Amino acid sequence: RQTGSSTNTMMNKGRGVPARRCGLSKSYFRASDDAVSLPFNVPANAYASVELRELSSILDVMNYDELAKKAALLSEEIVTAIKRYGVVHSMNASYYSYEVDGFGNSY
Repeated sequence: RQTGSSTNTMMNKGRGVPARRCGLSKSYFRASDDAVSLPFNVPANAYASVELRELSSILDVMNYDELAKKAALLSEEIVTAIKRYGVVHSMNASYYSYEVDGFGNSY
């Protein structure tokens, strides 16, 4: 949509922030409906990973083995990507970033 407010639209002429494929799920808007600074929201991906793991166990009980396996693998892929791209290491501590772009930038 056309707007002058940077919190209401994606930058880069509506294409969003550049990002590198890294195993995380992109979202160009936060839960608050504001535009993101970087396209991979770490808390949202962590939540998705937990829910995919729960879904996998439900599907397993229902004998949807192949789908359960896909959900579990996707959950693991997201967790691995969070550990690789979503953790910022400083001299005194390590902490989770709020948003990342897969290139090493974080917010």
